[in-house]
Amino acid sequence: MDLDEFRRIVDSAPPGIRGYKDDPEKIYAYVGLNETNYQRTSVNQALYARMQGCFTAGHGEVWRTCRSLKTDLIRDHVLSGAPLNPYFLVLNSLSDGIRTEGDPRAAIEGDWHTAIWTAVDSADFDPLTFDGWERLHARDYEVARAAKALHDNGFPVRLAPGWISLTEESELQAIARIEALVADIGGLNVARRIFKAITPLYDALQQRYHLTPLISTSGGGAAQVPWGYLIQLAAKHLTTRGGQGEPEQQWLRLVNMAKAVAAVFDVQPYGHALYGQMDAIALVPYLQELA
Repeated sequence: MDLDEFRRIVDSAPPGIRGYKDDPEKIYAYVGLNETNYQRTSVNQALYARMQGCFTAGHGEVWRTCRSLKTDLIRDHVLSGAPLNPYFLVLNSLSDGIRTEGDPRAAIEGDWHTAIWTAVDSADFDPLTFDGWERLHARDYEVARAAKALHDNGFPVRLAPGWISLTEESELQAIARIEALVADIGGLNVARRIFKAITPLYDALQQRYHLTPLISTSGGGAAQVPWGYLIQLAAKHLTTRGGQGEPEQQWLRLVNMAKAVAAVFDVQPYGHALYGQMDAIALVPYLQELA
C-alpha cells in the first residue's frame, strides 16, 4: 500500500455513514447493531471491530504501514501543498481501529479497500478535533520543512515512498555552499560566533557544554544546529580572513543552511521513540537508528 493508492481508495469511498447522520436507527443497522439504546461509543466500537476484522493476519504491519503513510502524507503536504485531509484523519481512524494481535511479524492478509472505507466512515462519524498534530509529528514536519527550504533555495529534493533526501548532486552543492559561507565569514569569526551562541550551555562544574536536544513526551522539538560540524569547518578555514558581505546575514544564512542539511538526513531525535510505539519487533530498528 503506497500513498497514491491509499488516496485513490479514500476518494472512491461510497457515502456510507454520512447519509445517516440524523437517523440513529439507520446508523445502527448500517454498522450491524440491533440495540435500541443509541450510543455513539457503540457505533465507534462496531466500526473498529469491522476494521480489525478486515484482516486475518498482519495487524501490526497494517499499523506500521499507517504510520509510514502519515509520514509520506505530511512530506507531500509540506513540499508540494498536497491536501492533508481527509487522508490524515482516515489514517488516524484506521491505525486506532487496528490492534496489534497475533504474530507481529506476520504479513498482511486481508481487505485494504473495506478497511479504508470503514475508516472513512469512522472519520466521518467521529472526526477528531485536535490542533496538536504538528507537535505530535514534529519529526516529520521538521524534516519536510528543512527539505522544502533547501528545495526553494535551488537544491533539488528526492521524495519517494518512505524516503526523503537531497539528490546526490544537490547534497554536494549544499555542502559546498556551507563551506563557501564559512570561508566568506572567516574561520576564526565563525568560531567566535559558535562559542558565543553555546556559552550559556556551558557547565563550569563539569567543564563541558551540554548540547543536548530538549525532548518532551508530549511531542514537539526542533531541528538542531550541527555545532560540531561547524566547528570543524571553522578549524578547516581558520586562516581565511573572511569579511565579505554582511556578517550578521551571512552568519544566519550559514546556521540555517547547516541546520536544514543536517535535518534532512533525518537522524535527529524529536521525541521519545519508546513512548507509545515500541514493541519487541521495533526494538532492533530503533537501536540501529539510535546508533
